[in-house]
Amino acid sequence: MKRLLFPLACITLAAAPLALAACGSDSSSAGTETAARAASGDPFPDTKTCPEKSPSFDWSASILNRLPVAVSLAAGEYTCNDWSGVSTPGAVLDGKVLEPITTTYQNSFGFSLEPRKNTTREWTMQFAPADGGEPYGRARVYLTKEAIGDPVMSTPDQGTYERRWRFQGNAMAGWFLRLGPIDAPDTPTSLLPQDSTTMGIVVHEGHVAIVTGARVTGG
Repeated sequence: MKRLLFPLACITLAAAPLALAACGSDSSSAGTETAARAASGDPFPDTKTCPEKSPSFDWSASILNRLPVAVSLAAGEYTCNDWSGVSTPGAVLDGKVLEPITTTYQNSFGFSLEPRKNTTREWTMQFAPADGGEPYGRARVYLTKEAIGDPVMSTPDQGTYERRWRFQGNAMAGWFLRLGPIDAPDTPTSLLPQDSTTMGIVVHEGHVAIVTGARVTGG
């Protein structure tokens, strides 16, 4: 399989919104929370891999954690109709812990998935404090069928809203999906994602928000 890289491919929770679902937990850690869900019969999270299928392609993106605390990711609720090989959302993203990056644009978590072509690919992501406690929320993520040359991660029909800001003299825009509340100051606009390949976990108006589809809209 030929590896393709798309520098403007967005982890868009933006072009369409991420699915948000409330999810509470009394677990003292992300690990015990996952075990409790498994014991209760909850099929989420899921880490299955899939048979190699063609045509497919490698899609690369990254995630920035702009919260003041580490964030634990969980992933699941996907089918092998949408993915090829070992680079499935659950196998790649589930259980990852993202440390806070509050002063620099560097050191984001980079990852690659292998979506199949000619289908709409989807999965669910959950965002939670890494030290335990109630998750901030879940989001249903899509790579639409049309998104081949520039695949964008999107979250349609989940309350996503567009926000505009300025960065280094450019007019910027991105899609925000509001999750649970957090007691922390808003993430400065200078630290928001700057391109469509980067998902941001940020603070906006007293809530955790997932940012996707960041793009320059003018000078």
